[in-house]
Amino acid sequence: MQVCGRARALYVSRLAGGRRGVRFGAFLEGALLPWILLPLVLLTHHAVSATPLDPSDPAAWVIPSPDLYALAVEGERVCAVGYWGTILLSEDGGDSFRPVRTSVREALFAVDFFDARSGWAVGARGTILATRDGGQSWQPQTAWILDAFGDRIELDVSLFGVQAVSPLEAWAVGDAGVVLRTRDGETWEQIPLSQELLGDDNLIDRILNGVHFADPTHGFIVGEFGTVLYSADGGESWSRQPHVSSAGDDPYIFDVAASVSQQDVRQGANVSAAAVGLAGSVWVWDRGETRWQTRSIAGGASLYAVAQRGDHLVAVGDRGAVHWSADAGRTWQRAGTPRILGWLRAVEFATDARVFSVGAGGVLLRSNDAGRSFDRVNWDPRATR
Repeated sequence: MQVCGRARALYVSRLAGGRRGVRFGAFLEGALLPWILLPLVLLTHHAVSATPLDPSDPAAWVIPSPDLYALAVEGERVCAVGYWGTILLSEDGGDSFRPVRTSVREALFAVDFFDARSGWAVGARGTILATRDGGQSWQPQTAWILDAFGDRIELDVSLFGVQAVSPLEAWAVGDAGVVLRTRDGETWEQIPLSQELLGDDNLIDRILNGVHFADPTHGFIVGEFGTVLYSADGGESWSRQPHVSSAGDDPYIFDVAASVSQQDVRQGANVSAAAVGLAGSVWVWDRGETRWQTRSIAGGASLYAVAQRGDHLVAVGDRGAVHWSADAGRTWQRAGTPRILGWLRAVEFATDARVFSVGAGGVLLRSNDAGRSFDRVNWDPRATR
């Protein structure tokens, strides 16, 4: 089974336990992966080119089908990002994709657009990219944080989630409990989380995996140790949601999606949300509920991403798992998909009917029936370098 990039770190974390597993996974990726992949690179290179391969120039390596970790959809524009700074862009609703070249070689773990022009992508070692032309070009940005001694340093930990809430405002979350916000589209400030807010004895620098705003007012942040934070004032303040439950003491949450109903304007009662995590765990926050409700999905495969559009949900994860719900997550059905051996890492609605998902080995899927069935979308990985 192929386990690369962030997915590898998460698997190692699950096996080894706690943050040391994640650190060890990062070490494997940074120190050993190039040598593990080198024989594959050599074989692929000689299959497509007679030019001698320079092992000291990874940018010249031709890697077939780099893993894809995230995608964003805005109208007819679909953007997927992944390993070694891969960015794919479609401007025809996902019928065709082309690579967008950048100078970035770090893995990109998340991407989001506010509109057809403005968006951000984030990834390993504090990588932040911004676009103002709909993904045609990307400009690097830097986040500065304070270290334990109060010194201002450049962020150097991985960012796993990003959400654009306006052309100039966005949020990003990641390792070491990092929460970032930009209000002007260029400069990023760190938003500190207090021990009292987290509400338990676990490390304050927990991994935060996802951030999602249903609208400019209502937002969620999720991560390890069952972390669920909620804001009803555009992120000016955050409160701790009731601890989600699972078979383990510390449920691991990878992603969250939310929507707002305009028919119910009571405070907090118009928000519904769904979160997913390890071992097929699903938690649902329905409109008017006072706590997260645990749901089950058959099969037990870990779920890495969830998308919501009204009462329709689609969740994807390990071993090609794809499930859909038409009743706000109360019940789930397995979707029809091509045979997929690897993991799926992201899923997004484009319209009420069209859904996209991406994952290991560059797999890119599209549904035209609200996630009930998916087909492959082909693209040429040789054009990414």
